[in-house]
Amino acid sequence: MGFNQKINDSMNNMSRSVTTQMMKDAPPDLTYVYIGAIDEKTRPFCLEAAAQGALTEEQILGLGGEYAESLVSGGGINCRHNWELASDDIQSQFHRGGEAQKIIEAKPPVNILSPKMAGKHKTVVDAKFWAENNISRKVRFDKNDISVDDLNEINKSIMKTIKDNGLPLLDEIGWQNEVYKTTQNTAFLLRHVFDDKDTIYKMGFNKTAIKSWKKRRDISYRTYGEANRWGIGHGSLESVVRHEVGHYAYYRKANVRKKWVKEMDNLRATTPSREVYEMTRKVSQYSLESKSELFAEIHSGVMIGKEASIPKPLLEMYYRALGG
Repeated sequence: MGFNQKINDSMNNMSRSVTTQMMKDAPPDLTYVYIGAIDEKTRPFCLEAAAQGALTEEQILGLGGEYAESLVSGGGINCRHNWELASDDIQSQFHRGGEAQKIIEAKPPVNILSPKMAGKHKTVVDAKFWAENNISRKVRFDKNDISVDDLNEINKSIMKTIKDNGLPLLDEIGWQNEVYKTTQNTAFLLRHVFDDKDTIYKMGFNKTAIKSWKKRRDISYRTYGEANRWGIGHGSLESVVRHEVGHYAYYRKANVRKKWVKEMDNLRATTPSREVYEMTRKVSQYSLESKSELFAEIHSGVMIGKEASIPKPLLEMYYRALGG
């Protein structure tokens, strides 16, 4: 840490200490706002805190340890942010009060990390921040190699399954590594990686494949089954992502795999094999590959609003397996 940085941190922390002490002596209903620069250097936490708007001291502390620490150290080393009183008499009570007053009077900032922002970001940097906080522990996309539209579509497609089913964050999403490129030349996109010791859930994307599927996304298909005739999904990036997230739910959500296998065994024991074949084929040709591929294809169909095209017995089995 440089000398100037040490001085800046010391001065900022002293300012925060004064504010924190005044909070303790002030009425409990007073509210505070997190102010400071918002730019490409701003930490994800500081972006989130700035978007919270006016909060009481109790509300700040109630948001967890990182918020409690921000009262005395901001977002960390070299942080340019701090909490300031949000009230009509800011000017007379607090330093930098005018800046805090402008935040209060302005339109409330958008919280770019909110789950509601899935698929709505304006820059790749913001979309990556969001992904790292909502769907994956690590995101390996270079901002120069993926468009914000594609990343938004990926984020939105993964988000709903993870949140609706209470699934943990993926270990990683990003471009496929060299191993994938040599062993999965024909695979479009997402593959789960299973380690011998621990189960690791990664989703690797192939740049060329994304481009080719984007070209097909506007092709009109008469039926859902016809759309799936040549493989996963119905000709859109969204449906392929949702297919692979279906695999994630299948393996990661408690007992789904076991329930689905049991459902399939019961169906085959009580239904003529030809009928089972025709029902499966109506979902997609690719569904005939395995029990898990059928589940993933049904999941994709449900997520993109194609429930009506999925045979009722299979749809009911899908919801029972998920516990719904």
